[in-house]
Amino acid sequence: MQRVRGLPRRALGSAQAGRLFESSVTYALRETLPRDRVGFYVPRGSVHGLLLRHHSHDVSIVQEIFSMKLYEPPAPVLEALARLGRPPRVLDLGAHVGVFGAFILTIEPHAHVLSFEPDPQSFALLSVSARRSGRDWIVLEAAAAPETGWAPFIATGSPASRLTTAGVAGGNGARTTVLTLDVLPLLPRIDLAKIDIEGGEWPILTDPRWPHCAPQLLALEFHPQGCPGRDHQAAAIAALDSAGMDHALITDTPAGAGMLWAWRRS
Repeated sequence: MQRVRGLPRRALGSAQAGRLFESSVTYALRETLPRDRVGFYVPRGSVHGLLLRHHSHDVSIVQEIFSMKLYEPPAPVLEALARLGRPPRVLDLGAHVGVFGAFILTIEPHAHVLSFEPDPQSFALLSVSARRSGRDWIVLEAAAAPETGWAPFIATGSPASRLTTAGVAGGNGARTTVLTLDVLPLLPRIDLAKIDIEGGEWPILTDPRWPHCAPQLLALEFHPQGCPGRDHQAAAIAALDSAGMDHALITDTPAGAGMLWAWRRS
């Protein structure tokens, strides 16, 4: 009984997090163990499983996408996808361990997905999950940028990993150098792009080519770091206006960043 009364708060939180997955008991039990480990889990609401790290922020992304449904497409986006008459071409910039990829392949099972993830630890998990999905899901170990080359990077093995260029501050983590790929020529060929790159979005959104290269549909997370102005929401909306895009803000997002969906007016 003493052990029951003395269960750590982590165990209670583990049970709550476990409800996000089909194998809820297995996830919760492993989360209470002190040793870090990786497991393959299917989020509730997903038809694809993911390799996820225990004692990490990986579960928070699962919660945001499959439980809080922050990336649930609004009606104009769903209508645009339906009008395609073919599987959509999806670009996932800042894929982390592939939670958005699993989500989009759940609602669009035949989508062609291309994911960018420069963090080596996260990419290792992403590549396995993409392969195990059995779908047309290609992954690249690279960072999205407005130019191809190499750039300094803070690798935290978490969603906070980021480039340290273009006014985007670094943080705690391993300092390394990663490949960057110019994604602007790719965007016009994409039906739907999701961009969540911890401040690295601003060099793309402010590039002179952006108004002509913006994708038809966009899920964007915009951050204060690296923003060219004081108001990161106003700056993001201005970039969308320049590309002739309407938008819908996503409410109840985690603190520190904003999220929205956008679509071309014509």
